[in-house]
Amino acid sequence: MSSVLVRLLPAARASDYQQFRSILDDPALADEGIAVQTWGSPLLLVPVGGQRRGGYYPAATWSTTLQIWLRIRRRQGFPRTRIRWSRDLEVCHNVIWGAEPPQEGDRARGRFYGYSETAINDFLSRFPQVQEMPDAPA
Repeated sequence: MSSVLVRLLPAARASDYQQFRSILDDPALADEGIAVQTWGSPLLLVPVGGQRRGGYYPAATWSTTLQIWLRIRRRQGFPRTRIRWSRDLEVCHNVIWGAEPPQEGDRARGRFYGYSETAINDFLSRFPQVQEMPDAPA
């Protein structure tokens, strides 16, 4: 199995940079983030700050997970960086930073990840059925 090259790039190079700027309560946090490129388009890692208390990045392989963890674990804005290994072969491993997210309530999780009330309300109005299900990556 070959190792994946992990590249860290400026935040604005992330394919989801503008999306994060549009949903974060403090859009400037997107500017302080890091774009991570593994297989395809770079994706944004948003640091903690303001209302945002944590974040995570789902990585497909153990090698990618470890490389990302090694590269961000001492960066400002990514406190308590750790790995949550998946026990399920069909579910990604996660690199996690900050506090542990609330276990229940999509509104509480949205606030934890620093999303604006407008973005949270928009999400919940479009996907009311997910209010009791786990959130997507943040």
